[in-house]
Amino acid sequence: MCLFQEGTEEYDWWISVQSQDGNSNAPPNGNGNTATTPKSCPIFDVTPRAPISTEAQAPVFDVTPISMAPFSSGDADGPLKTQEEPVVLVSSREPSPDLNKEKLKSKDENKLNSKKRVGSPMSAGSKYKKIKTDSKMEAMYQYYVMKRYKMKKMKRGEIEPPFIRIGDFHITYPNFQKSLKPRAQICNEVMSLFIETFNIEQLSSSKKQKKFAFSVLMSLQLSVHPEVFDPSVCARELRKACQNFQISGFDLLFFTIVRDGHWIVCVVNLLHKEFNMFDSLDDGKLDVAARNLFINFKRIATEESDFTVDLSSFKTDWPVLDYPQQSTHFDCGLFSTMYLENFDGQMMKDFKKQNMLDVRKTIASKLFFHPLNKVFPADVHKAIIAA
Repeated sequence: MCLFQEGTEEYDWWISVQSQDGNSNAPPNGNGNTATTPKSCPIFDVTPRAPISTEAQAPVFDVTPISMAPFSSGDADGPLKTQEEPVVLVSSREPSPDLNKEKLKSKDENKLNSKKRVGSPMSAGSKYKKIKTDSKMEAMYQYYVMKRYKMKKMKRGEIEPPFIRIGDFHITYPNFQKSLKPRAQICNEVMSLFIETFNIEQLSSSKKQKKFAFSVLMSLQLSVHPEVFDPSVCARELRKACQNFQISGFDLLFFTIVRDGHWIVCVVNLLHKEFNMFDSLDDGKLDVAARNLFINFKRIATEESDFTVDLSSFKTDWPVLDYPQQSTHFDCGLFSTMYLENFDGQMMKDFKKQNMLDVRKTIASKLFFHPLNKVFPADVHKAIIAA
């Protein structure tokens, strides 16, 4: 059914538009040329999605990116979407064999294929949710972290009792308090407990993406020079991770390295078949340690039969991504925990506006109230402080 009366200029123009969209095989007008838009058509707004030409020519593709964000796949001739779902409009007509294929590559494709890949703007579905504290968390933090206590003197040969014990890792109360105070550096015990709870949460998480973090000790052992690296010291933990977690089917494997009080995060990115490294200071001082870790992990992964992923094509150089950096000299451990939680394999959620003190309170509360904590922190605290 046509909107215009047959034989009129509007009718000829409407038929030509239908022909341009591929929905009609109507012939050209009586002059032998494709009909053009009439001079006046005030009622209908039927602007075509592709430019209308008055001459017969080879079809041309419009491959101009809508934005610099990666584009999604969809119907090529569908309506334009908002910036939240950037797409590239491409004509549904077959390209001419004479077209130069190199000219059809968009700037986004070239950027994704280059060695340096800059993180794209966050989409609406992956925005970072700011951490908020509650009254219970605040009360615990003020009483067990901020308040000062006089401790009982330990007898000679007496071992200080653990304040928190989760899995195979524990921490004493003095170290818990000292590490989680404002402006303090995260110690090995706190990071080890955080990693243990992180892996427990990943097992019970309903998210499709799977993450696993190796222990601080294994990360340090892997970061030594390949010539002095002993694979046997890491083989047991890798085999345990393969058998208990089936990490060969995971997406991201994390390692946390600490040198001279500074933490960085290394990632074996099984999802995109590459290595990643995140340093909140980004001064390059631990680049060698990160590169050693990747080389040594490739070695033990090859020797472990339960690890079925081939890492031979993974380059030891990592792409450069956009991610939040610290502006202090004491928050590197907190940033490392945030990297584990907010990296999805391709981009990092933007948590730069997060108050790092709230992150400290959250970690302290998570460890203190964790359901798998094998001791009662309040009882331990009463037993070690002086009356």
